[in-house]
Amino acid sequence: MKRFFISALLVWLGVSLASTALVSQGSPPEIVFIDFPKQIQADGTKVPGFVGFKDPDGNLARADFSIVQAKDLQPFTVDLKHLKGVKEGVFEFQIATQTPQQATLRVILVDEAGNRSQPTEFSFEAVGAGAILQVSPTSLSFNSEIGRIPPTQTLQITNAGIGTMSWDASADQPWISLNPMSGIAPSTVVVSANTAGLAVGSYSGRITIRASGAQNSPAVVIVSLILKPSTPPAVLEVTPTQLEFRGQEGGTNPVAQVLSVRNRGGQPLTWTAQVDKSWLRLNPSTGSLQERESVQVYVYVELAGLSTGAHQAQVTITAPGAQGSPAIVSVTLIVERPAGATIYLTKPVAAPEGAILRLTGPNQFTQVVGNLESPHYIICGPDQRLYVHDYTGGGRILRYNQDGSGRKVIVQDPNLQITTLVFALNGDLYFGTWKQGLWRLKGADPANKPEQILPPSTFTFMPQPYAFLTAGPRKGDLLILDSPWSGGRGVSNRILVARAPDFKVAEPFITTATYWPAGLALNSKSEIFVTMFYDGRIMRYNPDGSVQGTFSALEFANQIAIDSQDTVWVTNAVFRGNEVSGGLVRFKPNGSSEWMLDRVVLVRGVTVCE
Repeated sequence: MKRFFISALLVWLGVSLASTALVSQGSPPEIVFIDFPKQIQADGTKVPGFVGFKDPDGNLARADFSIVQAKDLQPFTVDLKHLKGVKEGVFEFQIATQTPQQATLRVILVDEAGNRSQPTEFSFEAVGAGAILQVSPTSLSFNSEIGRIPPTQTLQITNAGIGTMSWDASADQPWISLNPMSGIAPSTVVVSANTAGLAVGSYSGRITIRASGAQNSPAVVIVSLILKPSTPPAVLEVTPTQLEFRGQEGGTNPVAQVLSVRNRGGQPLTWTAQVDKSWLRLNPSTGSLQERESVQVYVYVELAGLSTGAHQAQVTITAPGAQGSPAIVSVTLIVERPAGATIYLTKPVAAPEGAILRLTGPNQFTQVVGNLESPHYIICGPDQRLYVHDYTGGGRILRYNQDGSGRKVIVQDPNLQITTLVFALNGDLYFGTWKQGLWRLKGADPANKPEQILPPSTFTFMPQPYAFLTAGPRKGDLLILDSPWSGGRGVSNRILVARAPDFKVAEPFITTATYWPAGLALNSKSEIFVTMFYDGRIMRYNPDGSVQGTFSALEFANQIAIDSQDTVWVTNAVFRGNEVSGGLVRFKPNGSSEWMLDRVVLVRGVTVCE
């Protein structure tokens, strides 16, 4: 063996003998192959290469290595005279460098006669010892439909070696997009497949990542794209879009109704239904539907705690990604008053016996609310809820649903000794007080602050607002009982009228109401009925305040209410010696009467809900 050091190159020659047969002079040698690694380390390590040759004359003299491209390599010659007589074989060479570079060398064989082989080139890359390019994954697959952009995917570029590694990337297909296209490892590259303008079919491309001077560079990632014909999307359909329920307050719940939830599209969907009111319930409330599949959703309503009137709610059904989502179903629940009038009364005794009672039949009643402190006055509001006054904390107004639920403190002020209550057509609540005048609570809303409408100096002692005139020259004005607090009969009393619309001016209206008027109500003709507590008479007046006469009489006529059929309901309180009892009398419009509660319970306030 012989070793030759040429510039920065170390060359070692070896011989493999294939044949020693003699041939005629004058034929040029031939390079059969050159075997050298595509990538070597730029660390000075000698890397062997091999050249296969044929030489019919068997008189090889040398191999000339010239530089086509390199940074610091020099041309060199390998002496092959020791191969004389060898017509076919392989010789070895070695190359070493410490400079990262791309190199291309050209090899020509020359024999002793001067015949030259055809030149043959080979290339390699000398890479630095620190950087090692790694790319993951090595393939990407996109699947989509015509007209849709598939989700992006990512490549991770890392340096598995040491040092800093810069990289750049390119794609060989226009439908492949890269972001970013260059950087310093580690990096994440977002790969997008733009399907615009592409037809149904399969596509493939290549992403090439290069890192100069790094091992494993370049790295290639294979990208495939499959485009399928478009599939109709999921389509949510819900029918009907409106539901209406009806039920009676305090009655049984209406029968459930059915919604049809259907997928009219070509892809599956998952749906969810939600309600915005606690009285609304669904079963089921979620599910999945294949294409053209449907399901029934049962809709239930709960009447408990709901007052008379129309209640609105919505069912919202959503199916992400589906056309027609969200679907809205409007639900109306009409809570009707029970057939006929419902009579409510107060039991005006101390807690825990103070109560609100509901009349259920002759001499029959049921307690709706208990544990009240001497509730005297009660009224059925325009919202069909009960408003009652009791003396807890000096005086307060409470609100209840007709079944006794939904308790709410509307007014509570220890400085206001509250008497009667009356609602204006606009929903404002007016109430009287002992020695503190007439007050108003706008909208009967507890968030508002009560305001004084008429000062106490307007009245003799205790104003009791009862009704707004609905006919006659004083239509819309407020009727107020003005009674001095006195235990004697024949005390002068009067009925005032406060002028609409602000009711800040009051003047006498009826001055013939003697014997302590206790209650006042209007019938459908706006005739005025006034109960006289001390002589028991029930007086009737025309809308203009002129007297008609006595309608009827009881022993101790107290509070009064009149329903839409002009039936008159009057409570009767009996105070005789140690006897404290009372009852309720119903008068027909012609004055005939019937005891509904005959001394079975002490009652005072009375109201009608219809």
